[in-house]
Amino acid sequence: MTRTTYLVSRLMRPVALAVLALPLLQPVLAAETDAMKVVQAPLLRLPAPGASYQDPVFGTTVVRAANPADFGTKQLRPEYSQLQAWNADGSLMLLNSELIVDAKTYALVHKVDYRWPGFGHALRWSPTDPRKLYFIGGGLGGCNDAGLYEYRLDSGSPVAGSPVLVRCFAEYQRLYKDQSFEEISDDGRVIALVGRKAAANKWGYVNEAFAYDISAGVKHRPLELPVDATWGPQTGDFVAASPSGKFVLIQFPAGTARLRGLEAFDLDMNYVGKVHTGSGHGDFVRDSSGTEWAVIDNANNAYLFSGAHYIVKAKIPSGVLFDAAGNVDREATANAGLTVRLLELDWSHHLHVSCRNILSPSSCVFVTYQTQEGYDNGWQPFEMEIVQLGLDSTFTSPKVVRLVHHRSVPYSVAPRDSCPGKQNYWAQPHATVRPDGRQVAFGSNWGRICEADEPVDLFVADIAPTSTVVRPMTPKDFAVN
Repeated sequence: MTRTTYLVSRLMRPVALAVLALPLLQPVLAAETDAMKVVQAPLLRLPAPGASYQDPVFGTTVVRAANPADFGTKQLRPEYSQLQAWNADGSLMLLNSELIVDAKTYALVHKVDYRWPGFGHALRWSPTDPRKLYFIGGGLGGCNDAGLYEYRLDSGSPVAGSPVLVRCFAEYQRLYKDQSFEEISDDGRVIALVGRKAAANKWGYVNEAFAYDISAGVKHRPLELPVDATWGPQTGDFVAASPSGKFVLIQFPAGTARLRGLEAFDLDMNYVGKVHTGSGHGDFVRDSSGTEWAVIDNANNAYLFSGAHYIVKAKIPSGVLFDAAGNVDREATANAGLTVRLLELDWSHHLHVSCRNILSPSSCVFVTYQTQEGYDNGWQPFEMEIVQLGLDSTFTSPKVVRLVHHRSVPYSVAPRDSCPGKQNYWAQPHATVRPDGRQVAFGSNWGRICEADEPVDLFVADIAPTSTVVRPMTPKDFAVN
């Protein structure tokens, strides 16, 4: 970025995010594939609920899906980038973890009712059955907080839904929500969970991670997680089934030692490899050849490719090689193609990653969002953008399609905003991509960080033509050897 470009971007920045009543008619340009180009978001008024517009820079068609107030909420958004918003056939969307809307009209078709005394958590779609969801917790069937439940939607009008207990894990006091909200394996078979279990230590409990085969009704052997001498029993940041269902992935705090970074286990929780030494935001994908990868923000990884900020893909189950002394062998890891630097980013970018396009797995989508440091750093490539990143990309030959400026501001910044220190986590645009890769959903407050009611609206962008070829999900795709 030249100094001239930097100065121009800094001068323009205070007005670039203003919410002004300007006309929607703007020049429409071709989608941007240049990974080095600085593309600032021009002024654009907030569209009316239900209105479509074309991103004035990238040309992508986007709709502001609905008015949150019509749903009795202040925010209408996908739950998280790693969680699929659409059901298996793309006909319905899950928003705010309880609202199910029609994926074409965005009309509310069902509000999830966990049934008294149920208080469900971590609701997610079945990847294969468009009328089923799964959640944990709740008190149905006398299971308190240690149950796995299926939520079934009927085909009536209006749509009705009912929870059914799949398995009560009575050996646990509870199942953890935040450590086990990631997706089920692509075939809808394996889910990974973390349970709290009574133990004779000074804390009175330990935590266990385990895989459960939903179709076979089999709980595999659990792994007792570490107990920190100061902080007590650990849970890991998350546990997740790999897309194939062959592995359980646990993300621990960053590091090269065992039980650090992202590690892979078989279904009986035997350690099989170090996938990554960091602990950044990311997602998991099987590419068109069936190889499994973790696609991760490398910003907090001080042990591998630390000279710049990258999005990397790390091979599952083993993405890192070590030398005889137990140190990361950077050269061998790179030469073997086990960790590949897909794209270099500015250090100030914070991001989320979604690889939920399991039927069209040639790319992932990432979204960047801004804090004070990003504002002070001047406008950079990919700033406040949603971007499609090819899995065959390399940082020396990146393959990107820059899709849309999301215009969401989750953190107020000085001197631009009048509400210093204001934060709204849910204004982070947790962009998530549809199973067939044709659309991406994201939340945006359209720069309204200082408004008292913290508005966040749902936007849906069309990012691929309807003629996109998708991978058929045949039984052999899910064979476990």
